[in-house]
Amino acid sequence: MANTQGLVAITGAAGQLGRLVLQQVLEKVAANQVVAITRDPAKLADVAAQGVKVVAGDFSDPAGLTAALAGVERVLMISIDVIGGERVRLQTDAVKAIAAAGVKHLVYTSAINPAEAPMEFLREHAATEQAIVASGLSYSFLRNNFYFETITDKVKGALAGGVIAAAAGDAAAGLVARADCAAAAAAALVSANTTSEVYNITGPVSLSHKAIAETVAEFAGRDVVYQPIDAASAQQQLEQFGLPAQIAGFVVAIDHDLIGSGALDLVTNDVERLTGKPAQSLAEYLNANRGLFS
Repeated sequence: MANTQGLVAITGAAGQLGRLVLQQVLEKVAANQVVAITRDPAKLADVAAQGVKVVAGDFSDPAGLTAALAGVERVLMISIDVIGGERVRLQTDAVKAIAAAGVKHLVYTSAINPAEAPMEFLREHAATEQAIVASGLSYSFLRNNFYFETITDKVKGALAGGVIAAAAGDAAAGLVARADCAAAAAAALVSANTTSEVYNITGPVSLSHKAIAETVAEFAGRDVVYQPIDAASAQQQLEQFGLPAQIAGFVVAIDHDLIGSGALDLVTNDVERLTGKPAQSLAEYLNANRGLFS
C-alpha cells in the first residue's frame, strides 16, 4: 500500500489511542509530515523534539482547528470521550472545520454497526459518520470493536479469585487489542488511497466470557471459571465494589445489552487488510502485557 506524500494530522494525539497511532505513523513517514493536534501541546514535547508539528486544537474551537490543519491532506479524527448530544455537536463541528481546511481524506474511529447499536453512546458514531458523508470528504470509517483493555478488571479479578462473573450470557464479541486499532488507524491515515471505505476492526475470533475464562486460565496456569449472572446481581456486585450506581449500570449494560445482544459478535480480517499483519489473539495480548496483570 503506497503512502501519501502530503501532511497527515491526528486529533487527540496525546490520548491513549492517539499516542499509539503517532508511534506507528512515525515508522511510516517522516516526522515533518506529521501534525499532532492536542488540547495540551506540552504533553507531546517529546515528539515535537523529533520534528513533529504539535499544535493546540480543540473541537470546541472549529476556527482554531481549521487553522491547525492548514496544508494537511489527511486527518485521523479520534472520537472524543464526551457522550450524548454534546459529542455529536462537537464532532459535527469538527468535521465542518476539517472540510473547511481543504483536507482531502478523513479517517474516523467509529464503532461496530453504530446505526443499529443497542446503546445510545455507540449510535452517536452513526451521527458523526453521517456528518462526514454529508461533508463531501472521502473517508475511512474504522469501526472498532471493544478493546481487550476493557476487560482488564475482569481478568485481574479472575486471576485473584478464579471467577469471571458477567451478565453477558453465552454471547460473544470480537474484542481487539488497542494496539491493533492503532496500527489500522496509522495505515489508513498514511495511505494514498482516497476511496471511501468502511472497515470493521476486530480481533481474530469472537470470544464468549467462557472462552475468555478458559484463555485466562491457560495464561495463569490455574482454574478460572465463568459465572453467568443476571443484570440485577451484576449491578449489586459492582456497587458493593464501590462503583457509583450510574457507572455500575453503564458497565452492566455493556455486558447485558451490548455484548449479550450479540451486537459485537463480528470478526473480520480488516486489521490484516490494512496493516499486513493479523490481529492479536487474547492469548497473545495477555502474554505481551504480563506486567499489567502481575
